[in-house]
Amino acid sequence: PQKPDFNFADICNYLDDNLDLIKINQHITQKRYWPLIKPNPPFTAAVIGLGNIGFFYDQNSKSQEILSHVKAYIEHPGFELIGAVETDASKRSEFQSKTGLPAYETVEDLFHQHGNIDCISVCTPTALHLKSIQEVANYLPKLILLEKPLALLEEQAREILNIVTKPTQLA
Repeated sequence: PQKPDFNFADICNYLDDNLDLIKINQHITQKRYWPLIKPNPPFTAAVIGLGNIGFFYDQNSKSQEILSHVKAYIEHPGFELIGAVETDASKRSEFQSKTGLPAYETVEDLFHQHGNIDCISVCTPTALHLKSIQEVANYLPKLILLEKPLALLEEQAREILNIVTKPTQLA
């Protein structure tokens, strides 16, 4: 086979010069294959932390793009968002009024009410990631999505990785 006459840097430069292609690709990636990833029943999911990436980026945007974990779970047919955890009462209230779903003050309350949950997105501030993982891992969800960065300190990151072992997966 003949080698292409372009490299990765050429592709990146081309995409930088053609932002419409990136938008089209994002739309295809987000929506086109979703019907193929539709388990029956759908995976249950919850979001821990209703800050910007957890919830509010989509509330403050007129864009149709998916900017938060909450909207991603709501829009994807393979997931059923069952609730969220947030320590701030006003954020819980806004989440409940916008989604019609329950919001809890603690991880313990969420799992007490719903039992096993397949997927948990941890969207708390980085300084709280270790504490959040410690709480969530006790309930053994199938998958924990942890927002970046993993931790503020290498020691905390190592502790997170030591806590999360199979059958729970950290992404």
